[in-house]
Amino acid sequence: MEMFKILLLTVAVIAPVTSQNATDEPIIAIPQPEIIPNPAHKVLYSTEQVSLQCSVSESIPDLQYEWFKDSSPLNPTNDKSIITVNAGGTYECRAKKGSSASDNSNPYSFTLQAIPTPKLTLEPKLTEIYPSEKVTLSCEIQGSSDTWSYRWFKNNEALGESKSLIEIKSATMDSSGDYTCEGFLTSRVTTEKSTALTLKVKETPIPKLTVSSAWTEFFPNEQITMQCGFESSSDGWSFDWTKNGKTIKTNPTLTITAKNSSDSGQYACKGKLNGRSVITQQSNVFQLNVTGTPIPKLTVSSAWTEFFPNEQITMQCGFGSSSDGWSFEWTKNGETIKTNPTLTITAKSSSDSGQYACKGNLNGRSVITQQSNVFQLNVTETPIPKLTADPTWKEFFPNEQITMQCGFESSSDGWSFEWTKNGTQINTNPTLTITAISSSNSGQYACKGKLNGRSVITQQSNVFQLNITDIPVPKLTANPTWTEFFPNEQITMQCGFGSSTDGWSFEWTKNGTQINTNPTPTLTITATSSSDSGQYACKGKLNGRSVTTQQSNLFQLNVRETPIPKLTPDSAWTEFFPNEQITMQCGFGSSSDGWSFEWTKNGETIKTNPTLTITAKNSSDSGQYLCTGKLNGRLVITQQSNVFQLNVKDLLPNPRLTQTPDFQVIYTGEKLTFNCTFEVQSSGWEYLFFRDSKQINTDTSANSFSVTSAKVQDGGKYCCQTKRRTFTSDRSDERTVIVKDPPSVKVVSDWTDAFPGETVTLQCVIQDISENWTYNWYKNGNIVSSVPDTQINGNTLSISVKPDQSGTYKYVCYAELEGRSVMTGKSSLHLLKVYGSKPTISLDQDPKYPEIYTGEQVRLTCSIKEQTSPQWTYQWKKDNTVPDNSGSQTYTISSATMLHKGSYTCHISRNGVTFSSEPKKLTIIEPPQPTVSKEPQWELFYPTEKVTLTCLIDEKPDDWNYEWYRNGNKLSKDNDISLSGKTLTINSAKSSHTGNYTCQAKHKQRLPVTTKETEALHLNILGSTPEPTIRPEPSFEFFYTDEQVQLTCSMPGPAWEYHWYKDSKPTKTSANENYIINSASVHDTGEYHCKAKRRAFSIQSKGQKVQVKALSDTSLNLVTELSDIIAGNILTLNCEVLDDKTWNYTWFENNQELNESSSTLKVKSTEETIKNEFKCRGKRTERPLYSYWSEGFMANNILFKRKILLAISGCFVCCIVILIIGCIVLKVTRKPEKKEPVRDNLFISLADSKNQATSPLMEYIDSKPLEKESEEKEELQLDSISVTHVDGVIKGEDSPSAETNGLTSFKAS
Repeated sequence: MEMFKILLLTVAVIAPVTSQNATDEPIIAIPQPEIIPNPAHKVLYSTEQVSLQCSVSESIPDLQYEWFKDSSPLNPTNDKSIITVNAGGTYECRAKKGSSASDNSNPYSFTLQAIPTPKLTLEPKLTEIYPSEKVTLSCEIQGSSDTWSYRWFKNNEALGESKSLIEIKSATMDSSGDYTCEGFLTSRVTTEKSTALTLKVKETPIPKLTVSSAWTEFFPNEQITMQCGFESSSDGWSFDWTKNGKTIKTNPTLTITAKNSSDSGQYACKGKLNGRSVITQQSNVFQLNVTGTPIPKLTVSSAWTEFFPNEQITMQCGFGSSSDGWSFEWTKNGETIKTNPTLTITAKSSSDSGQYACKGNLNGRSVITQQSNVFQLNVTETPIPKLTADPTWKEFFPNEQITMQCGFESSSDGWSFEWTKNGTQINTNPTLTITAISSSNSGQYACKGKLNGRSVITQQSNVFQLNITDIPVPKLTANPTWTEFFPNEQITMQCGFGSSTDGWSFEWTKNGTQINTNPTPTLTITATSSSDSGQYACKGKLNGRSVTTQQSNLFQLNVRETPIPKLTPDSAWTEFFPNEQITMQCGFGSSSDGWSFEWTKNGETIKTNPTLTITAKNSSDSGQYLCTGKLNGRLVITQQSNVFQLNVKDLLPNPRLTQTPDFQVIYTGEKLTFNCTFEVQSSGWEYLFFRDSKQINTDTSANSFSVTSAKVQDGGKYCCQTKRRTFTSDRSDERTVIVKDPPSVKVVSDWTDAFPGETVTLQCVIQDISENWTYNWYKNGNIVSSVPDTQINGNTLSISVKPDQSGTYKYVCYAELEGRSVMTGKSSLHLLKVYGSKPTISLDQDPKYPEIYTGEQVRLTCSIKEQTSPQWTYQWKKDNTVPDNSGSQTYTISSATMLHKGSYTCHISRNGVTFSSEPKKLTIIEPPQPTVSKEPQWELFYPTEKVTLTCLIDEKPDDWNYEWYRNGNKLSKDNDISLSGKTLTINSAKSSHTGNYTCQAKHKQRLPVTTKETEALHLNILGSTPEPTIRPEPSFEFFYTDEQVQLTCSMPGPAWEYHWYKDSKPTKTSANENYIINSASVHDTGEYHCKAKRRAFSIQSKGQKVQVKALSDTSLNLVTELSDIIAGNILTLNCEVLDDKTWNYTWFENNQELNESSSTLKVKSTEETIKNEFKCRGKRTERPLYSYWSEGFMANNILFKRKILLAISGCFVCCIVILIIGCIVLKVTRKPEKKEPVRDNLFISLADSKNQATSPLMEYIDSKPLEKESEEKEELQLDSISVTHVDGVIKGEDSPSAETNGLTSFKAS
């Protein structure tokens, strides 16, 4: 009841003060605020946070703010206008000032999401690609509306790409790797890397050409099948076949039925991957030769006569070359066993032994060869090897050793042994020892014997299964799983592998020292003590083998002494009075989590709880109290705590101290009286008064104590106490009295200057005083009264500044305490300067560049030229909107973007009055985007070539410094790379220089300004330089004269210049890689090579031999007799190629082809035909396709020579006639001498020719001169012409003739 009265008295005293303060602040209208987020994203990610600004459209000073999340006040409370949050939800705010408050703002909501993970895909969806193929890697973030940028990584090295796609236009082996990507929102978040996508670039396989037969020579009508494919699967591939370099068929299989030698040639194939632009290199070449029937011969495949079962012997009955057209009869011990050119025997038993021979039979003819030589075949059984292993364990662990032996029970001399693992050969040795076993050695081992120098292989031995298992790591488990134990508790630790531990022993360690002597998997500590604390671990050892596991996981065991609880009462005394309450706490000095407590009174259990609270009723509550602790779920009980003796009395005297006057603060000179009252109605009490615990009264019979005129030293803590004999009551509640001099006052105001339109407030302040004081003001020594422009409200003086009030004013104040005769002294002077016009506001930009690059920092500073107090609040506006973080004198844009450009104004406010600056235009531009160029612009480079990369910026390139990157790593100058300004030069290229090159520029004067990286330029430099390759077209072993020969020099890459050499001498230089001999001659035979050159780099190819053979000569002979030509009969010519080949023929008459293909041409001898020129040459369907042309033949030339012959003969006859006449004259005029006989038929008679009828040929005598070349040709032809004179005088071929100066003379018969 008494406490209630005190409460009412306190309320009564405070209420007037509260009422007075409430009336001091008028109610104002505060507009509904608006929440402005920064950044203004509707979706935030888990690592982001957002600043929310509660913005009120009007400028009202001293506003406070309340924030709400999801309609509940934000905890902890925040009275600021800007808060930073990182949790999604719906936010509201409201502004308040004193008892005035705005409506809640409109709610602002955003969602907090987990950062997504990008997904990496490959198109086309291939697990393996081949060089030169094109693939696209795509990085995608699904389910997000944000615009993401991307970074790419290959084998965890940055590639520097910022697009969502990477396009590999032409894959190389270096394109293989693990690709990952990550997304990022600039200046916000970065995702985790995607799951790695492994891109494997596989070498383009080279197809293998296999044939169905083991021989390369075939005979007519024999069939051969060639198969094109890979050693692995050929699914999805098609194959093109070529013969002598020309495509002939598209099929995996090529079957040829030989007809003649035209089927001979070089066969090869290429593979094409269906649906993809992958073409393999050419396969191995198969040379197919088709020949005639050979002479038979019997051959044997082996030089020995003793064989083993399953050993194979092939006996061939043939003729040294092909045996086509022949059948063969084989005999064993004289009995026929088979008809076949080849007899293959796979020996089974001794029954295959015997004498073997063969005979050949020519099909369709009764031709039988003699019996071949006899071959004696002896067959014995093949032994089977035995595999033994040491040791013979079924399971091995890494680093153990095993030895396997392969051999026969008898001697193994002369045998070698082949070991297989899972069917694959691994070793050739009788003994296989694996000294340090690893998991890769697991498998099935077996062996076979092989007879040295022979193809005798035994059956496989018995199989030995070698199983290798990784050494298991033991796991230590504890039961129970507590890490902290108390004395006498039990713990069992188990060491094992999850499966059986048979055959294993275990070693236990504590703090690294072995502790167990019995190597069991279980370690039990039955009664723990503090000495058992430590780190426990175990290892396993395989019995009988040197196999030891790694150490298991560690188990930390902590054993500490059982704590003793402490009983703590909340009071320091033990005697109590009815209705008094005492609380006793049972616990430990540290945490008591997991413990329960049991309370006893005088030895009897009364409660189970950490806390015991007793409200005393009477002396029956007296007794001895104590407690014990028990660990929940465990058998741990503490000792008893200390004992607390509680005594309860039946009566409670309560002294009470009162003060008159009842003020906490007493000023010097005032009177102060204390009264000590006691509720117990009894006499004989003494009253003791204390100040700061020291007794101050000497008269203890009075219950009051007075201070007549208070001094400062009278202040302190006062209380009283009653005493009766040996019983002393508690002291009363203390009352603190402060005695001090009347306070001093001072004028408090931030106003030292003012401008028209502002309202200046000055406060007369008494520090730390809450009494009601009355305040008085003086201006320049004159008392100030309330007038329209000057208002006094409590301790506040408000002055409305007018333009005509410029000047400097002096203000002072003092205060009087209401209801008490206490007065302060006057305050010190407060000076106020009043300006007659508005402030002059300037807006400055730093740096002062006319254009700011994105990413640069720019500061706009708002300043007042007049000397004013720093009480202004600042607000910036951009294009009449309020930007973020615009409440300071300097508006800083840390990293400019294009969104920051615009017109800026500064607004300064003070006490509700706002002044504005002139607008300032801020221009923002993007840094120029550089590009990378390459010189030369080739796709492929070779070692030692020079490459120059240039980083290009269109505007003022000299104002920038340049940085270069390869695969995202910054480059610096070294022995191979030189950097000069915007140029990177690789003076001598290496394969390590291959990569994606980018550059970026940094401004020399404006250091933060950095351009974006350029798009990557891929530079591909081979590790080695291939030689140029020369390929003849067509690819014949040799060429014939007049054929076209084309040599092609190939070198990967562009811009090559080719130089050709024959027999190391230069021939010609051409930018074309083809060297063409349009019409080959024998002189073109030689070794050719080419040199590929570009810039200062050159490399020479290997030599390519070219052999040119001359075509066969052709002879044209006249078969017709000369008389038949003269008579106008048939003119017959014979054409013959002077070699042993079979030819067809082509005839030409005056260069017009005739319809005749035989070796003989017959035409009618007419006036026209004898003047025409005839030529011939051989032709065929196989190379050589043609022979040389024959010499031209004209019958008219022969007749012309006949005319000359006749003329000479006439002259000769005339001479003889003259000679005879002369002789007759001499005979007549001279004396006859001795006569000599005259020979008959001395001259040729022409009578017969004169008597014959004139033929058309005789009527035409052509006297045209012949060219020298025609004469020489005809001279050659005359040697083979058979001539018979029409009158029989010239008999023909038997008459000897002599050739002189192109004429022929004949001897008369």
